[in-house]
Amino acid sequence: MKSFVRKQNLSALISSVLVAAVFFSCASVKNPEPKLNPVYVTNTKKINILPPEYIAESIDSVQQLTGSFGGDSFTLLAYVIADESGISVSLFNDFGTDMGSMNYDGMSVTFDSSVFPAAFKPEYIIADFQNAFYLPEKLAENFAASRLIFEVTEENGAEIRRVKNGGKIIEEITKEGKTVRIVNHLRGYSFGLTGSDE
Repeated sequence: MKSFVRKQNLSALISSVLVAAVFFSCASVKNPEPKLNPVYVTNTKKINILPPEYIAESIDSVQQLTGSFGGDSFTLLAYVIADESGISVSLFNDFGTDMGSMNYDGMSVTFDSSVFPAAFKPEYIIADFQNAFYLPEKLAENFAASRLIFEVTEENGAEIRRVKNGGKIIEEITKEGKTVRIVNHLRGYSFGLTGSDE
């Protein structure tokens, strides 16, 4: 009888250990968290970068990239691939010389370019790109979580996207034909993308 009780206790112990092992092994397997810095839209309000599956339409084309910041301006060629798996941008000058690249896969951003200062955070480029090309309803939800407004209007045949803090326009994106123009009024920079005719 004692032997039978011991066997039952041993079986119960083994079962408990197996259940605990399965539980803890499942609990320890988690989806990795994105390694992305939040983007400060204002000096106090920040947003998270959205996953790439929220893009409204895939892009695979050469674009002319123009930009200005603090009195400096530049013009480059950019080969842009953007779809539900991520964003990839390769930068070239007029002679075809490699000027850098940026890649975003939903988990992290890699950025290497001599055009931008070393302290520049690529998440800000990704945020601007998303503001221009991602689904408006997803952008509106993301901004609303930080008490910011994202709105889309049609004006003179162009799509206008605005990011607002109360009644103040922080950023304005104009999409007309193959041209996208982004102006950040708070930070004092602007840049544009114009698709090739090919």
